[in-house]
Amino acid sequence: IEDYIGLELPEFIETLKKEVGKPIEIHPDLATSVLNIVWHMFAGERFKTGDPFLKWMVTSIERTANLINQGSFLNFVPLVQFIGTFLRPRAFQVLFSLVYRMMYFNGVIRQHRKQLDDPTKNMDLVFAFLREQKKIEEAHQAPGIFTDSQLRWLLSDLFVAGLDTSVSAMRWALLFIVKHPRVADKLRDEILQVVGHDRKPCLSDRETMPYMEAFISETLRYSVVVPIITHAPSHDANLGPYIIPAGTMVITNLHGALHDPNVCSVWENPSEFRPERFLTPEGKFFKDENLVPFSIGRRSCVGESLARAEIFLFLTTILHTFELKPGVDPLPPLSYVDGLFLHPQPYKIILELQQPRHRPREPEKA
Repeated sequence: IEDYIGLELPEFIETLKKEVGKPIEIHPDLATSVLNIVWHMFAGERFKTGDPFLKWMVTSIERTANLINQGSFLNFVPLVQFIGTFLRPRAFQVLFSLVYRMMYFNGVIRQHRKQLDDPTKNMDLVFAFLREQKKIEEAHQAPGIFTDSQLRWLLSDLFVAGLDTSVSAMRWALLFIVKHPRVADKLRDEILQVVGHDRKPCLSDRETMPYMEAFISETLRYSVVVPIITHAPSHDANLGPYIIPAGTMVITNLHGALHDPNVCSVWENPSEFRPERFLTPEGKFFKDENLVPFSIGRRSCVGESLARAEIFLFLTTILHTFELKPGVDPLPPLSYVDGLFLHPQPYKIILELQQPRHRPREPEKA
C-alpha cells in the first residue's frame, strides 16, 4: 500500500506548493490524488497529474455520490428508487457518466485479458479476478460471481467508496486542524520529534506517533463519513427473540453508535472533538473496539487498511511540509452536509511552508 501512496504523494505536495499563500479548497487536488492511488492498485495504471480523464472520473464519481445524497431516502424504497431519474435532469448526467465509466472499464478488462499470460505484468485486482475466472473456465465449472459484469460493478463500487470516504475523512481532519490550533501544535511537535527534517513520514512511524493515531481515530469517530450501512443476510438468522428472513435489508446506524449518548454510553461528551479519548494516561494510543466507522463484522469495509494508511501518510506529510491557516474568517461550523455521505461544510485554507524548527525536548524520565 505504501508504495502506491508513495508514488502519488510527492506530486500532490508539489501541486500544493504552487498554491502557497492563497486561500484554496484542497478538495479537488486531494480527490484526484486519492483516485489515482486507487486506480493504480486496482487496474495497474497511473494517470499523470492534471490528466483530464482523471479529473472527469473524479467529477463523475462525486456526481453519483451527490445524487445519492439528494435522494437518499428513495434508495431504500424499491418501488420508488428510480423516481429521481425522471424528476431530476442531473440524474441523466449521472446515468450517462455511469454508462461511460462502464465502457471504459470494459476496455480495461479487454486489455488485461490480452496480457493475462504475460509474466512481467504486476498483479492487480483486474488480473487477479481474470485469472480466477480463467481457472474456473478451464475446470468447466459455473462462473458464479466471476463474470465480466461483476468485475465492472466491483470496480465501480470500489471507486465510489474508495474515493468519497477517504477524501471526506481527510477534509474533516484538515478542518479540525485549522479549527483547533492546540491540536495542530501537538501534531506538528510529534511529527518533528519522530521524523525530523531529513526524511519524509512513512507508515512505520505510526507506532511512534500515538497522538496522530488518536487524532485520526477521533476524526473518524466524529465525522462518521458513512453514517448508515446496509446489509442483507444470505439465509434466515436469529437475533435474540427476532427472526431476520434471508434478503431482509439490515441498516447499521453507525452515527448512533458513535454519537448518540442514549444509544451508546461509551463516548463521554460525544459532540466534543477530543483526540485524548484514544490515549492512555501514559500517552499511548489504544484501539477502542467501540470505534466502528467502517462498520462491523465480517462484512465491514474491505478498504479500511487502505483508508487509514492514506489518511496517515497524507496528513503527516501535509503537516510536515506546511503550516495550515484558515482561508476565511470565520470558518464554517463543524456541521454536516447531510446525505448518505456526511461531508464537512465547504471551506478554504491557506498553506505556508513550514520553517525549520528544533525538535521538542523529550520529557525527562523520573
